[in-house]
Amino acid sequence: MLLVPIIFSLLQAADPSSAAWKERHFPSMPNVPECSFTKPFRQVGSMADLPEQVRAELVGFFAGSCGLADANGEFNSTDVAENKRVPRARFVRAYLTEDVWFIWWESGGVGRGLNTLALKQGRGKGSEVEAYHAEPGSIFTGDLCAGSKAFLAGARAAPGF
Repeated sequence: MLLVPIIFSLLQAADPSSAAWKERHFPSMPNVPECSFTKPFRQVGSMADLPEQVRAELVGFFAGSCGLADANGEFNSTDVAENKRVPRARFVRAYLTEDVWFIWWESGGVGRGLNTLALKQGRGKGSEVEAYHAEPGSIFTGDLCAGSKAFLAGARAAPGF
């Protein structure tokens, strides 16, 4: 008898017209306050508005989580793996200040939350080409504006974050 409610809930969650499916794949964008920096900055609200080199680095960085959905795009906000092609991360916004792009994103799953990542332009190991690279120690959670400003001031996250 316990199987009937479980099967019913699974069928409802798989139905694209159900509220559960919409909340899992198209949850509302997080309400994240905007950030201002002491030096001139540029804010970007869609990945389409990022430079190609920045988007290319994000493709590689988020490859293990099925990519990065654009703002308001479909992404898996839970741990339920119905479709392995649906990204488990979603772009919130980005800022360019000084020579750093700060990418703010939402991660899904049991550790659902907001994160920031800093990208700087430079040459990779053994490369002659300038490109954007994820900076070690630049992933911060919680207050994304404070984390971005702390990175500019020289703070780095603990290894593994």
